[in-house]
Amino acid sequence: MYSSKVFNFTLCILFSILLSGCFEDSDTRLVKKCRAGDKSSCISALKVINKNHHNDKSQTDLVHELSLKACVLGAASVCDRIGSDFVRHDRYETGELVFASEFFEYGCKLDYGPSCTHLAGIYANGRELRRNYPLAKKIFEKACNLSDGAGCFFLALMYENGEGARRSKETAFSYYEKGCNFKDFKSCTNLAGLYYTGEGTVKDLSQASVLYELACNNKVGQACLNLGNMYYKGFGTDKDYVRAYELYRL
Repeated sequence: MYSSKVFNFTLCILFSILLSGCFEDSDTRLVKKCRAGDKSSCISALKVINKNHHNDKSQTDLVHELSLKACVLGAASVCDRIGSDFVRHDRYETGELVFASEFFEYGCKLDYGPSCTHLAGIYANGRELRRNYPLAKKIFEKACNLSDGAGCFFLALMYENGEGARRSKETAFSYYEKGCNFKDFKSCTNLAGLYYTGEGTVKDLSQASVLYELACNNKVGQACLNLGNMYYKGFGTDKDYVRAYELYRL
């Protein structure tokens, strides 16, 4: 008699829990925790939506809501992604770069290197915000110091071309080297170019070919072309027309 009452009471409790929604699916729980201010839940929810509902337009509003919440809660990479979305939209609507810059600035303040690079690029480009080379240079420096190789690359370009900085091949060389060490393979390509010409450093064709090879293996087309020329002419390596042809085709 007693056990029967306990069993019935337990069933009632379980039934009421089910009705109350305590057994929600994990996706819904993540969204609720995100809305309550849990940054990691926002990020996890966005990953789930991207994995399970990729290109599902019915999820667009939810993605925007969770992305903004994550950014406000300090998820710098999400701020950067929102800014990048505005940059892509700028192809179709003017004024989007202004919105993009706000999110890049927020990401940069959170010490996210790519956001600093993107923000500096907007100031250097001067399309929708007034061109400001000194500010762009300062932000590129921060990006490079945050180990963002692309930031080092663009800072090196400013020194190499004398745009927003006093022209200095030596300084450009040091930033290209830094960018290459951070696995920015465009930096490796331009570093190889300086070794090839001997500008900003001692001429070293062998080192140039090594760096071109590295960049070419990481899908930098210009590096493949330059390395092909070295094999074709026998500069820094033995002449090898077959290898040159292979590189020209990449």
